[in-house]
Amino acid sequence: MSEVNRNYVLSDGDAAFRAELDQAIADACAILKGTLPKFADGDVYPRGYKNGKWGVAPNAQPNYWTESFWPGLLWLAYELTKDEAYRQVADKNVLDFYRRVVENDEVDWHHDIGFLYTLSSVAPYKLTGNKIAKEAALIAAYSLSRRFRYRGSFIQSMGADGNYEPQNYRFIVDTMMNLPLLFWAAEETGDQTYKDKAMRHLRTTLKYLVREDGSTYHHFLMDHATGGPIRGLTLQGAHDESFWSRGQAWIIYGLAVAYDYTKDESLLPEFVRVTDFFINHLPKDYVPFWDFIYNDGDDEPRDSSAGAIAACGILEMARLIPHDTYNMEKYLRVAKEMIISMMRNCKTTPDMGVEALLLHTTPYKKGNSYDTSCIYGDYFYLECLLRATRNWENRYW
Repeated sequence: MSEVNRNYVLSDGDAAFRAELDQAIADACAILKGTLPKFADGDVYPRGYKNGKWGVAPNAQPNYWTESFWPGLLWLAYELTKDEAYRQVADKNVLDFYRRVVENDEVDWHHDIGFLYTLSSVAPYKLTGNKIAKEAALIAAYSLSRRFRYRGSFIQSMGADGNYEPQNYRFIVDTMMNLPLLFWAAEETGDQTYKDKAMRHLRTTLKYLVREDGSTYHHFLMDHATGGPIRGLTLQGAHDESFWSRGQAWIIYGLAVAYDYTKDESLLPEFVRVTDFFINHLPKDYVPFWDFIYNDGDDEPRDSSAGAIAACGILEMARLIPHDTYNMEKYLRVAKEMIISMMRNCKTTPDMGVEALLLHTTPYKKGNSYDTSCIYGDYFYLECLLRATRNWENRYW
């Protein structure tokens, strides 16, 4: 391949776009700063959003996976501003997540432990060298690795560890963003079984979760007795054969990060395939519908968080591969349009008196949670703003 363009920044050469990004970052950080007192003790996290305010919940809530996006936001804000106020709270979060993993408080069963410990622990270790954070992340990575099932070659999502009942023997597209914890652990420890399990799960994901047209299922059931495939499901989409947009975004970003860790060029055409499906199904204003069976003219909610996640994945891959080889300029143009639309149609400002950063997300349409805000939407929104303004080589994932 030709030389990689590692020095690109999306806002280079576009002063108006850069000014809009800088204002959006300033607005986001101002809102975050205003919420710090609410979470100052470092042992509670945003959960649920109502009337412009975050609900508050302790760590280790059963069946939940989003606590770490709050410290992730704080580390982004710290990188962007160098304001120690963000770090002071985020450092307390490190201790809380360390307590959780050491006490095995809703950890061993948790298939989303990569989400929980990459932002809460890997990020501060990378940024500050925090050894407690590193220890917590390595314990978490070992726990995640234990969910790998050799019969079928995947990381089991549903059910407690060791529960192989037919309805539980499955994997999900979200796990693509849990794999970075295993890749990181392999590099830190030299134990390549972490990487091997991550890559085997990734290959199974590409084989069964990605359809021929580049769209993705959400879940896939596997046969415990044989390890063979049963069928795909799309539980958070409109129906099993629909195209849940956030799931499509997870695989875009997950493939970009996996490529950075492995430099396996067989992943590149897969990235193109799933990213093409995503961008070819965007509406005219570039804010994804919650499911890609809908488009312009449909009276259905959007999911701006899916756009933010996909934009991050595109910007990550653009750091890594030659732009002329895989027509990355096409994807970068779309990422820019998605970011512009988020800033103009979905972002909040300090004068609105609200605590979230990003509007018009759809956490779970079937559960009547839509056209709202969510903490992971806020995180990926601020991450894509950061990525658009600098070559973010020391990513958290």
